[in-house]
Amino acid sequence: MPIQVRCRGCEKVLNAPDAARGKVIKCPKCGTKLQLPAGDSTEAGAAPPQPAAKKPQQRPRKPDQPAAGDAAPEDMFARMRFDDAMMEHAEEQICPYCAGELEEDDVICPSCGMNLETGRMDAKEQKKRTRKGADPALFYSKAWGEGWAFMLEQKGLALRTGLIWMNFALYMCISIYMFEEWCKTGPTKTFWGAMTALNLLGIPGWYWFLSLRIISAEWYKETLQPDRIHFDFFANVSVGLRAILWPFVVGLPVWLLLAAAIGGYAAVNGSSSPEDAINDFPLGEQGLIIVGSILFGLPFLAWPLANVHLVTKYAHPAWIGWELAKLFFRNAGATLYTLLISFVMALPVVGILAALQFAAGGANPFINDHITGLADRIVSWFADLIGERWVEESFMFGAVKAPIMLIFGALMIAPLAILAGFPAIFMMRVNALLAHYRRNTLGVIQKIHPFTPAGFWIRFHAFCVDICLVPLSSFLVTKEKKAVIVGQLINVAIIGMLFRMSWELVLLYAGPVFFIYNFWMYFAIQESASPKSTIGKDIFKLIVVTDDNKQMSIPQATKRWFMMLVTPLIGALFAAFSADKKTLYDSMSGTKVVFAGDK
Repeated sequence: MPIQVRCRGCEKVLNAPDAARGKVIKCPKCGTKLQLPAGDSTEAGAAPPQPAAKKPQQRPRKPDQPAAGDAAPEDMFARMRFDDAMMEHAEEQICPYCAGELEEDDVICPSCGMNLETGRMDAKEQKKRTRKGADPALFYSKAWGEGWAFMLEQKGLALRTGLIWMNFALYMCISIYMFEEWCKTGPTKTFWGAMTALNLLGIPGWYWFLSLRIISAEWYKETLQPDRIHFDFFANVSVGLRAILWPFVVGLPVWLLLAAAIGGYAAVNGSSSPEDAINDFPLGEQGLIIVGSILFGLPFLAWPLANVHLVTKYAHPAWIGWELAKLFFRNAGATLYTLLISFVMALPVVGILAALQFAAGGANPFINDHITGLADRIVSWFADLIGERWVEESFMFGAVKAPIMLIFGALMIAPLAILAGFPAIFMMRVNALLAHYRRNTLGVIQKIHPFTPAGFWIRFHAFCVDICLVPLSSFLVTKEKKAVIVGQLINVAIIGMLFRMSWELVLLYAGPVFFIYNFWMYFAIQESASPKSTIGKDIFKLIVVTDDNKQMSIPQATKRWFMMLVTPLIGALFAAFSADKKTLYDSMSGTKVVFAGDK
């Protein structure tokens, strides 16, 4: 029995032979592909049978008119085209929901995502199609190509990175040479040691500074403008210092537990000095070095994730180890892939440095025997040329050798630094792509409502920052003039006592007074002033308010400080378990620590 089906494209009713059931045909008029039903002609998609029309009275036909039942030439031609289309697409399959093409083994339509067996949208496809932003799975295929294209596009930025690193590295090598070879006394060694540290910090400082700019441009969908990225020596050194301190801050709870374990073991065994405490500890000095190295390096597994958070308004997850650990396990594959790319790209430069250090006399040209020997021979040749006899220890020999060594040092360091600049730009772009493709899984905090309670870990890190600044409170806290005057008088009294007593006696008698007063002034005065926050809390955008969200008075802030003093550890742990995230001294003083939030 022929199958009747209505074309979705032109609404024409088509007739197909019964053998075409379940096949895909093509409308001869408009070319639309149609899936014929596999059952009888009354199934969905088939045109409803029309009632039989009354048979017209036959009239005598003309000689050139076709006999009744014969197809007209036009109809015969259309039937031929229909049969050809049916034969051409007899083996092709299309989706019954969207008419998209299917492979033989397809269960889920690649065009619309419908499951052909269940008749429902596939769960994975539904999640993928409702996701906002880029598909995270594309990161793995796009990282290399887009990173390479960005590196070639930003050749000028890569070259500038190499030149900046060349300057830092050259000055650092000179400082190391002066520290090790020329300086004999304490003050000069201290100066050149400080210069070595400053230039050493500048190298990671520039990398982190530039990396955050590139990630920020990607995150906020801005156009990167290299001409507006300016170099500042001290700014880069400060960023480099932050990069060195970052793993210690992230792992701060573990470091404190390790220090407490060493101190407790030393107290039990009666160790007389820090060196004895370390040597007496079960792990020993070498074991503690290994453990310390692991603790220092472990946070760098989450370094790409921390970089993304650092360009956002609420960057505190980048400094809290527990938060980074949760983010890492949620994005482990992409993060490890980013680190693998970074390792591969850095491998050539690291390999050259290792070869110079271990097989070519040293990576520092100023203490490399091959380079210094060549410079000595050039100076001796020049002295013979002008008829002089200079010994190596003479002033003239050193004066002529110095510029030669500078030239050799620049020639050795510059190519390596410029070579390192290109993979560095590549790695920065890959980190930005991680932010782009994993935007929905990075847990970035875009907005916090005002007076949202702050959790234990963020308060703990803020408190650690504050404790480091407490000794400087008489210089940092300026809101209450009377308190500042008293603090300065205490400072003057301690300085006067130093002229009459030893450090030990001053610390014994004046130390507790100095610490307690500064401790009170730092917390009570700052938290009761208009900012309602200490410096450490302000870094994490936290404030201290009363239970009804008002500013504390000095007496109330003093009460809170005293409660914190008498219940330090146990009181603080309440914030980790209480539903309202309050510490014991918060509850006793009627206060709370909250986010300032976005109005």
